[in-house]
Amino acid sequence: MEDNNIIRIQALLVGFNTRKKYNLRQIYIQKGIVKEAVETEESLLKKMKTMKDIYQPPLKQVNIDETSYKVHLIFEYLDACIESSQQIVKYGKQFLENYKIDTQPSQFFSFVTFHLWAYGEYTINYNITKTMLNELTKNIIYQRLLSIIDSKQPHGWVISDLIIEPMQRTPRYPLLLNTLIKVTNENNNDYQSLLTVKKDYDYFTALVNEKTVMRDNLRILAENMDFPQIIIPRRYYIGGDIMAYNKKKCEGHLFNDRIIWFAVSKGSKIGKQNEYYIEGEFIFDSKTRVVLSRNIVSLNKYGLMPIQMSLGSKKTAEKWKETINNLLFSGIWDMANENSWMNTVDCHCTFVSYITPMFPKITKIKR
Repeated sequence: MEDNNIIRIQALLVGFNTRKKYNLRQIYIQKGIVKEAVETEESLLKKMKTMKDIYQPPLKQVNIDETSYKVHLIFEYLDACIESSQQIVKYGKQFLENYKIDTQPSQFFSFVTFHLWAYGEYTINYNITKTMLNELTKNIIYQRLLSIIDSKQPHGWVISDLIIEPMQRTPRYPLLLNTLIKVTNENNNDYQSLLTVKKDYDYFTALVNEKTVMRDNLRILAENMDFPQIIIPRRYYIGGDIMAYNKKKCEGHLFNDRIIWFAVSKGSKIGKQNEYYIEGEFIFDSKTRVVLSRNIVSLNKYGLMPIQMSLGSKKTAEKWKETINNLLFSGIWDMANENSWMNTVDCHCTFVSYITPMFPKITKIKR
């Protein structure tokens, strides 16, 4: 009997000393932050499933040739977001269920980093998503269809509000992480791990912001040229210039996956200043090599004739060579690899462009 009492007292003392090492109020707040992350993620998942199950099928069934690609672009990254969200919710619920006094919240946020890029791609593409939806609603068929679907949704959900939700998730996790760091004592065992995760989040945020600008530039270029075909998933617009290609004066535009040369002619349609036609293109791959000779940049692939473009000056040509080499080294040309941009973290290389976007000059039509 006395032995049992001694054991019980020893257990109480161990428990007391263990609790003494930890700040219970801090632990309660930390768990609350993780709980908020999981609950809001679960709420977002329901909204994304509504977009996929309720809105996407009827919009795809309309099947109008000139608008079907717009429907595709609206929902392009939704499946990846849903898959990531399901993983986060599943892991998060288990994490909370097993939460103990010595649990490290950094483990949850570290797990999230592996699934956050889907939201990043959605955010990068958001302005195109919004533009495509706005253009669809100009069509009376889509307008009426969306109006009917919207009217049947609970909680007043409408498609124009729902498409914003995944984008808002991108900054949400860094904000929650920053809050967690603020309430965590610097002497806490998890503090340095939280700072390490923060570095990953900071890089992710900077990358998303950079790619969003490049994706928006692609949208602007496509609109100004009236050439929507150039908008495809994971393509970004880097820069352009006037140059000679095939002994013709062209506009050369550099994207992360290729160069496209456009011939320009005066517009034949009312309200169009110029019309653009593809004169040629060069698709990048692992075998691409770039050679500079004075103001001429040569693009080479083994076993193929080199393609040359003549720039206005040697200095401009050097900028194009450096930018393309940088692009090839970083691997961002590989659009089949959804992690090609994020992989720059592992190889410690950052893509830098030495050229700038070139947009067509738009002249306002006098009325």
